[in-house]
Amino acid sequence: MRSNLLLIAMLVVVFVPQVIALDANLSKSLYAQGETLLLRLEGNFLSPIKESEILFVSNRQEIPIPLSVSKLQDIYYIFAVLPLVERNYSLVLKNLHYLEARKEKRQDLEINFSTSGNVSEFSVTPAFISTTDDFSLTLQSNLVPVVVSVKFLDKAVVVNIPADEKKEVKFSTSEINKTVLTYILLASQKQAYSLPVYIKKSPAPPEVKFISFRQEALNLTFAPGADFETTIFFISTGDFDIQFGVTDSLKNLTTLPADKLKASAGEQSFVLRVRSDKEGISTGSITAKSGNNTLSIPVYLTIKNNNTPLENLPVISASKRCVELNGKVCKAEEKCEGNIESSTDGNCCMGKCVAKATGGSSKWPWILLIILIIAGIGFFAYKKYKKAHSSSSEEIIKNKREDYESRFAPKKTSETSGSLSRT
Repeated sequence: MRSNLLLIAMLVVVFVPQVIALDANLSKSLYAQGETLLLRLEGNFLSPIKESEILFVSNRQEIPIPLSVSKLQDIYYIFAVLPLVERNYSLVLKNLHYLEARKEKRQDLEINFSTSGNVSEFSVTPAFISTTDDFSLTLQSNLVPVVVSVKFLDKAVVVNIPADEKKEVKFSTSEINKTVLTYILLASQKQAYSLPVYIKKSPAPPEVKFISFRQEALNLTFAPGADFETTIFFISTGDFDIQFGVTDSLKNLTTLPADKLKASAGEQSFVLRVRSDKEGISTGSITAKSGNNTLSIPVYLTIKNNNTPLENLPVISASKRCVELNGKVCKAEEKCEGNIESSTDGNCCMGKCVAKATGGSSKWPWILLIILIIAGIGFFAYKKYKKAHSSSSEEIIKNKREDYESRFAPKKTSETSGSLSRT
């Protein structure tokens, strides 16, 4: 284990300085006159490289040659179109400030090259492209007409340039959806270039495919034996295909204009045609699907003549039991949250059966209880009052009878005994 760690440490010490040292790559040392020069310079730079600190020198004299500097991460690209002169050059980069072997350095860099007696057929500018959008190159012929073949990605074009003239070639990046470093190849009979192109693309946001129906539900009532039409409005967030359909319970009763519609951003509509030759009721839904998004709108159909009571209407277009549709039949005190399908068992809930909101009806039991209590209290009070009232009347009658008897009964007289005598 220790030997492996020691080996890794030695490799780091040996190779790291080489990786972070300056790497100046000039494609060749001998150029044709009028050719485009491209220098690739890589390193751990601590200060930016300025155009004013880059010189072309020949015989100890500075030669004014227009140049451009571009940077991509830790790599600098320096390019220029060389004069139509045979000459020896030194490309001097002054006061480079960089890190090497974990040490800060400042020094000049000098690269030697020459131009031969031959003249390049054409030059190209710029020689390095960094872009987020479409771009173009300018091709310049030298002295004679030239035919240049240009290849970028999977496309190739041929450009004819008259003698000593320029031509602009445009390139599109619309087919590129991610950041990429690629190359443009340009070639004539005697000249060729391979130019780096860095195209930066932000990840494209996922397309949001969203639709919504204006109506919350469709409640349609019509007579049997006649065609009935209704307009359904929906809103789309963009331009994409929408696939419309109906549930099985409505397939024999409804007709859509097409299985798939090309939607555009904004509000649109389509006509739904409905027909049934017999009376009845049917429920289902219209579905709209785009990508992974699906939306539905419930549909309730009532097909009857004017004199037919609703309770006598049968369920039509139901060929399966609710359990076969993987649904539930909700109880009387429940309602369905979700789509409703027709089944031989009646309305089949494809979602969840939940308790109906009772609202104020929950107070009625208490109200009835209070009424019963009040009625009971009133009843017992009445009975007590009635009993007290009856007792008082009997006593009054009894008293009056006794009073009457005492007033009209014959009085008792006292008897006298003895004899009569003459006085």
